[in-house]
Amino acid sequence: MKKLESDEIELRKKLIEKEMELQYVTWKNERLTSGMELEKMECDQWKKAEEAAASMLSDSGGDTSNNCEGKYVENTMELQSVMRQNESLRSEIEKMKSEKKN
Repeated sequence: MKKLESDEIELRKKLIEKEMELQYVTWKNERLTSGMELEKMECDQWKKAEEAAASMLSDSGGDTSNNCEGKYVENTMELQSVMRQNESLRSEIEKMKSEKKN
C-alpha cells in the first residue's frame, strides 16, 4: 500500500513539473511570437520608408510635377550651409581655447 502511495506522489510531482514546463514553454512561445510580429511591423515600416526615399530620388520619366527633384538639391545645399557655419564656429572655439592656454 505504501509503495502505491509513494508512486502516486511521485507521479503527481512529475505531472506538476510537466505542467509548469508547459506553461513556461507556452509563455516563451507567446513572447517570441509577439517579438516576431513587432519585427515584421518594423521591417514593413523600413521598407515603406525605403520605397518613399527611392521614389523621391528617382526621376518620374521627365515629369517633374510629382517628384522632389529640386527639393533634394535644395536640402543638400542647406545642409552644406549649416556644415560651413559649424566649421566656422569650431575654428573660433579652437582659437579661443588656444588663446586661453597662452
